[in-house]
Amino acid sequence: MNIEIKISKKPVDYQSAINFLEKRVEEVYNNKARELIWILEHQNTYTCGISGKPEELLKKNLIPAIQTNRGGKWTYHGKGQKIVYIVLNLNNRGKAIKKLIRNLEE
Repeated sequence: MNIEIKISKKPVDYQSAINFLEKRVEEVYNNKARELIWILEHQNTYTCGISGKPEELLKKNLIPAIQTNRGGKWTYHGKGQKIVYIVLNLNNRGKAIKKLIRNLEE
């Protein structure tokens, strides 16, 4: 496997990371870039998934809150919290999700 491993030492702005990842997904799908595993942390941010409601956030305006298109409700991202983003072309991996997750865990 020729997967790029990217580790960011400084916090990465959430929206900047998502913009980068969306572009990378398209490039990987079109065989214009290598697959990617990116380990990073974000600055203090709340993200609201498609099941979240603005009124559920108790302390508004303390830190940025960003609406996302992911599942779930609210997620806090912040200093010291490592996040791993994975960009793989499952069309090249037989779409065996359980096997993929097991391999990533190993």
